[in-house]
Amino acid sequence: MFRTVKASAAVAVLCAVAGSVLAGCDEAPDSAEPAPISGTVKITVEGRSVNVSCSGTAAGDRPVVVLMAGLGDGLDKMAGLQQTLSARGRVCSYDRLGEGASDQPAGPQTFDSAGKVLTGVLEQVAGGQPAVLAGHSLGGLIAARYAPAHRDRVAGLVLVDATPSTIVADTTTIIPESAREVAGGTDRPVLDGRWR
Repeated sequence: MFRTVKASAAVAVLCAVAGSVLAGCDEAPDSAEPAPISGTVKITVEGRSVNVSCSGTAAGDRPVVVLMAGLGDGLDKMAGLQQTLSARGRVCSYDRLGEGASDQPAGPQTFDSAGKVLTGVLEQVAGGQPAVLAGHSLGGLIAARYAPAHRDRVAGLVLVDATPSTIVADTTTIIPESAREVAGGTDRPVLDGRWR
């Protein structure tokens, strides 16, 4: 039951954001229609294969909604929400590098590298039109960090139980200094700060 309530609340918020974006648009975007991706396909972004799923039909000037899952989750976790929202317009989701069916990253990921992949995904699923980013957990944090510098690409932002921007500092503060050393005799630190 809780999942149903949570999903219903997310749908309501997304529709409210997409609706307010539409109400504020006086002109159509200058760029082409969204790329005709339908279903689940692999696209190439930054030299890596990224698993993308798109459904629904572009509805006039309504922005594409891009769902961003949390850490450890693939686009399959957003499938129910995507299906519900796609009855009202175009909705896409994707597996970040290292998640789901997307390639592994070349090295540790940063918000900058995740943003480059997100830009590549947006170019292919939304064309030149702005999108509404809807992120859960780490997906929400990435979306929130991305949106201010990409206002030309982001028409709206919905954060669903998003990871707070202070997570690395908060975690570093509560972990004792003795636990910040090498884990299990490997050369990888316990807290490597890869999402900075």
